[in-house]
Amino acid sequence: MFPIVKQYPLIDIEVDLNGDIIKSKITDKEESKELYEDSIAGGDFAVHSHYDKENPDMLNFVIGQFKHDSLAKVTIKLFTYLNQLSIDTLSFYFP
Repeated sequence: MFPIVKQYPLIDIEVDLNGDIIKSKITDKEESKELYEDSIAGGDFAVHSHYDKENPDMLNFVIGQFKHDSLAKVTIKLFTYLNQLSIDTLSFYFP
């Protein structure tokens, strides 16, 4: 699970599993689940994420076909505005 802060929307997820890269794509929840299950059934590595109904501030994130000797690098990109504190100083809050 990955915590979500509403002021910092999630804009991209990328997973690199031993050099194989999957980039996020927003789809219908049922279509996404079907694509994930088809990939797993075919023996491919796949990623599925969705918001948790019981805890809407958390994103469920599942990597399928993740072998015990694999290495996964997950990159999550968030959006935020920069606050101008002075003419030459910007600030932002990292959630």
